[in-house]
Amino acid sequence: MDRRRIPLIALPIFLLVFLLAACGQSSDQQLASSPSPVLDNTSAGTTTSIPASTPTLMVATEVIPDSDQYVAWDGTFTLEAPAGWQTKDLGLKYLSLEGPLVANRSAKLDFIGGETAQPPGEYAAYAQEQLRQQLPELTEVDEESQETAAGAGYLRWEVEYNRFNEDIHQVFYFFELGDQVLTVIYTRLVNMGTEADVLIDDAIQTLSFGKDP
Repeated sequence: MDRRRIPLIALPIFLLVFLLAACGQSSDQQLASSPSPVLDNTSAGTTTSIPASTPTLMVATEVIPDSDQYVAWDGTFTLEAPAGWQTKDLGLKYLSLEGPLVANRSAKLDFIGGETAQPPGEYAAYAQEQLRQQLPELTEVDEESQETAAGAGYLRWEVEYNRFNEDIHQVFYFFELGDQVLTVIYTRLVNMGTEADVLIDDAIQTLSFGKDP
C-alpha cells in the first residue's frame, strides 16, 4: 500500500520509530527488526501547555523544493534541513532526514503526522505519558514550550534511555494543529556527541505550515 494513503486516525501513532535504526546505520547495515512501541488509545495524562497556534494544513498540488529545503510530499510543512543531511525513505508517511555518518552511525529526524482523538492542547501530555509507561527507564532531560520563527507553538521534550544495549538520546517536538498533530523526532546515540543538536533546534525554528488556501 502506498504510504501516502495510510491514514493515522485518532491514534495509535508510531512515535518511537525504528529505535535502533533511528540512529541511522550505514546503508550496508539492516534496520533493527525489533518492533517499535506503539501508542494505544488510553486516557490522557496531565495536560502540558503548548502556545496557542493553530495554522491550517493544506495540500499543495506541486512543490519544488530549494536545495536545502525539506518539503513534505503533501505540502503540509517545510523546513530548512541542516547542511549535509539527506532524505531517506523508511516507509513512513513522510521521508526522514539522516545526518552524516559518525563512527558508522548517523543521527536522524523523523516526521510523524496524523489526526488525534485527544482534546485540544492535550496530545503532547498524552504522548509523553504513553512513552513513560513503555520506557520506565526513560530519563527526562528537558521540557520547554517554544515557538517557531513563523509563530507555530510546540513542546520540546528531551529524553534519554537505553534500548537494545544502546544509550539513545531523543528530542520530541510536538506540534498540535487543531485535530491534526505533527511530531518531529530527533534521534542520536548518546556517545555520538552533541554537535548536531543545535543544528536540529535551528532547523525546527524554520518549520512552517501551509497557509489557508
